[in-house]
Amino acid sequence: MAQPRILLLFALLILFFVSPPICEATPEGRWELADTKSGKAIHLKEQCNEHYFTPSEGSFNYRTRYFQGVCNQRNEETFSTQSTWTPPPTRLNPGEVKQFTITATRGSNIPRLFLSNGISVSIDKPGCLCGGVCGGYELGRAVASSRIAPDTVRKVVQFKVPDGSKNGSFALRFCPVGWGFKEGFRYIYEWVDGAKVTTKATPKSGVPLKWKNPSEYEVRQKIILTVGPGSSCILEKNGGDIFVLNEGDRAILDIQDIIKTPNRVGSRCQINYPDGSLFKIKYKSEVTLVSGGLKLKFGETWFNLRKLGRQGFRVVTPNTTTGCRGTSGLISVSDDGATTVRLFEGKVSVTNQKGLGGIVLAPGYMTICKIGNTPTPPAAFDRHSLQPWWEDQGQTGKSGLNRQNLVRDSEDTKPERFSGGATSIETPSKRQTSDEGGWQPIGK
Repeated sequence: MAQPRILLLFALLILFFVSPPICEATPEGRWELADTKSGKAIHLKEQCNEHYFTPSEGSFNYRTRYFQGVCNQRNEETFSTQSTWTPPPTRLNPGEVKQFTITATRGSNIPRLFLSNGISVSIDKPGCLCGGVCGGYELGRAVASSRIAPDTVRKVVQFKVPDGSKNGSFALRFCPVGWGFKEGFRYIYEWVDGAKVTTKATPKSGVPLKWKNPSEYEVRQKIILTVGPGSSCILEKNGGDIFVLNEGDRAILDIQDIIKTPNRVGSRCQINYPDGSLFKIKYKSEVTLVSGGLKLKFGETWFNLRKLGRQGFRVVTPNTTTGCRGTSGLISVSDDGATTVRLFEGKVSVTNQKGLGGIVLAPGYMTICKIGNTPTPPAAFDRHSLQPWWEDQGQTGKSGLNRQNLVRDSEDTKPERFSGGATSIETPSKRQTSDEGGWQPIGK
């Protein structure tokens, strides 16, 4: 009896040491960018000076102006800085180390005063605002000073991606250093486990997909939706069916079709018209195709239009109607419903929903229309201060967003995938890609 017991004990020891563990310390998966939060622009006037602070994705602009003739100030003087950073990638792998750069550049200066402003980057809980610490830590900062050279301070920051956990989340915070420190910019990441990463859902059975995989003729004659690199979007067909489109997918659009882009920074899709006109839809947006134009419910869209008939082309928002013809520019709808129209080229007319307060914009000018009001008078804006999310990053092949690529792909590709639930995600490579925008992995 002793020998069988020894053999059984020996077998149990082999199973214990050889078999893989049931649980892992860090589950398989990755961090996905789920949302972004931006602080508000500030204009504060005090007795001796006034402050201007404008946050946007990728930059902070700060300016303080000292009044002439008050507080022992003989002349009017201005101190200004611009702080910049590269937006992080939409996907992060746990344990990976990323390297990126933040800068603070001094503009107008007042050397006799002790003034400074800049940027810091930190990791913390998603709800933790700039100026507070909620268990996180700072990664680095760059500050420009009125009395210290050089004009531009550049800091290389290393960031180790934290381990993942079920229902986990964290925020990368880019915060101003100095005045306006609470109004920063946060990138909020959520953990996606391995099962969700590899899931590929299929459309509902029996649904006719006549609008998918357009032919060369249809590409030239129809309105086509394409999905940008590393992106996805939701297409609600007029009949009520809902589909998820992934990178490289294409679809024929019909009147009353609704396109929604996710809250993931960097996601975008594009509407291609037969005459070559384009609409690029930013992440966190919703657009409906209507007769003679588009309806932008919220978010932002970039347009580059040819002359579309005698009546032109119109973009309708909750409180404005914009008439476009041979035009390029931006139209955005903020969370409070205000519409902003910026014109790069051509000419547009803007009215409120009642057709009142009509104005005409020239290139380089903008207008804002709040709910219940008429559009503001045209005001100049600096195009270079905008984050050019609509510009192509040099991607080619199936994910290219120009009509020539659409025609070429329709000739020599197999029927494409269309998902009807979770978006499929491919594992990012270790090398730097344009989707990562300068965030370079440098090893585990």
